[in-house]
Amino acid sequence: MAESSSERNSPSVGLLISVLVRYPEIARVHYDHKDQSLKFSLLLSCGIGPGEKSLLEHRIRSSLDAYLYLENRSPSIMAVKVTSFDEIAVIEMVRDVASITQEEISMVVEVVKEMYPSGLVAEGPEGLAEDDPSLQEEMIEEMLDDLRHTKQQRNLVAFREEGRVLVYNK
Repeated sequence: MAESSSERNSPSVGLLISVLVRYPEIARVHYDHKDQSLKFSLLLSCGIGPGEKSLLEHRIRSSLDAYLYLENRSPSIMAVKVTSFDEIAVIEMVRDVASITQEEISMVVEVVKEMYPSGLVAEGPEGLAEDDPSLQEEMIEEMLDDLRHTKQQRNLVAFREEGRVLVYNK
């Protein structure tokens, strides 16, 4: 199905693209219009045991709780789940669009980087070019704000493939 230029330029599409360009560590972003939520997926290039999985989930969750407390925000949706397979682990964070900030996204990436400095899968230098990170972060915050004030009617998923960001209407 072909998209019109207004659909391609919608806040949700722009947001998903911007998040993946700014954060090469994020492998996939899913926008759920029904729940008004975003799901971020990060990949570790190693399987982790149950104790490590619980520690990682706890560290991400407690970091988010502390940030939200300091910012006086009460999320309606906040979930963190780590799934480990033989040689890979998937970290998923789900947050409501109404209360998420760009700083939270950045913080979660940094927490995972700190715990797994060489295990976090990220797009290599030959992939997406990174412009000024502060400008990209500002754009992400503006698009989050736009998305809060518009009701998108599509579920979208964006991911990387061979240095490109692909966005699909799910």
